This record gives sequence, structure tokens and C-alpha cells, in this order.
Amino acid sequence: MQPNEKTTPEPLWDSAALAAYLGVTVRTIHDWRMRGDDMPMAYVIAGKLRFRPSQVEGWVTRQRVSAATADCPETAR
Repeated sequence: MQPNEKTTPEPLWDSAALAAYLGVTVRTIHDWRMRGDDMPMAYVIAGKLRFRPSQVEGWVTRQRVSAATADCPETAR
């Protein structure tokens, strides 16, 4: 990138966009935050949570586990 080149900032997601992307409810996002669960890094802007999609992708990647050893209801049959 050249010194005077401007870049378009990555748009930030609100809790509803994050919830939709992850397939959970907005309530789940807020519950995770209140319990201190591991979740994507959030920014608080004007009193609202905002998330960078690229950081969400990194977080999702770090959640990957083997389906054979995962500790979740879907695999506990």
C-alpha cells in the first residue's frame, strides 16, 4: 500500500449480525459476554457491542475440534 492510499475500514457487525452468522440468538451472545465465556473480541461503541468480521473468523477457527472428541450434545449419543 502506498503512504497516501486510503483503505476502506472493515464494517463492524452488531450483536444481531454476529448472532445470525453464528446461528445463535442475540440473547446467547449477551449471555456469553455476561458469563465471561470465550467469544470474539468486542468493541463498545456508543454503548453497543460491535465485532470485526475478520476477528470473528479467527475466533471461529480457534473453536475447531475433532467431531470424534468434541464435548457437545450433538456428539454425545
